[in-house]
Amino acid sequence: MNIDTKQFAKEVGIELGQDLERILLEQIRTCLNCIQFDEATEKCALCNQRPPARIIASGCSKHVMEKEIPF
Repeated sequence: MNIDTKQFAKEVGIELGQDLERILLEQIRTCLNCIQFDEATEKCALCNQRPPARIIASGCSKHVMEKEIPF
């Protein structure tokens, strides 16, 4: 899913420049909200192993988010 960061920023009352928009996307693109990540086993379905902590925290280029976060 592509998150409309401009709409999100408008809703929370901030203006986004390109750098801030990139930073915002990087902060919400984590393994914890990726549909490929199984939280119970802490494994990524794409590689069938536990990603390194740095990847869990920051996500990867194959990140896929559901339309709505399920929590």
